Amino acid sequence: MDELLVYDKRLGYFPLVGQRWRECLGSGSFRAQFYGTLSYGIVLVVFLNFFFNYIQGRTGTVLHDPILSLFRPVNLSGPIFSVLYCCGLVGTFHLLTVPRDLLRAMQAMAITYTIRIITLYFVRLDPPPGMVALSDPFILHFAYSGRLITKDLFFSGHTTSMLILVLATRRRFIRYLFFAGLLAVVFMLLWARIHYTIDILGAVICTLAVWRMTGLWWKEPSPDAEMEGPGEG
Repeated sequence: MDELLVYDKRLGYFPLVGQRWRECLGSGSFRAQFYGTLSYGIVLVVFLNFFFNYIQGRTGTVLHDPILSLFRPVNLSGPIFSVLYCCGLVGTFHLLTVPRDLLRAMQAMAITYTIRIITLYFVRLDPPPGMVALSDPFILHFAYSGRLITKDLFFSGHTTSMLILVLATRRRFIRYLFFAGLLAVVFMLLWARIHYTIDILGAVICTLAVWRMTGLWWKEPSPDAEMEGPGEG
């Protein structure tokens, strides 16, 4: 098993993280990829702040989606962001102990969101009728000039983020937890009519393809390899 997948039980969490990152940053290739990906990610976040405001001002097409007609839309912003932020926090603390997996997740996120910018630019959609707008309790105060963004539809960024957490996590219990969170988020996005069904499917297909692509330069672990946590055998 990859030595970076096993916790040294003599170390606490923060000493372990420090040790792992010192080892990985000692590699010139890892160091270049990490700082390059981080820099590109920052540029991407800044660009999205302007890009989302741009697409919000466009007129798009309303799609007929029979799946959405099965639900009476309700406001699910609270539950959706509770799942997203809790999974994101757990995922960050977990992946910090496996720097190479975290870097692969960062690369997959950067590539997928770049593709998403392209699809959003060319696929002009208006929100589903009856949409209950998703209001982020944090980002809304710091980005998009306080403007609710409802036309970032094809494909779903929240689905992408959750799926990357699932794919990047090798420890089975945490992966199952994230998978349950992914299913919950997808269901709530459709229930509140925040996305069309095709937005969800597009996110799944694109994210899986990008993850497989990143695997071309990251060695895949054994299928039954499982990370051991502190105190585990």
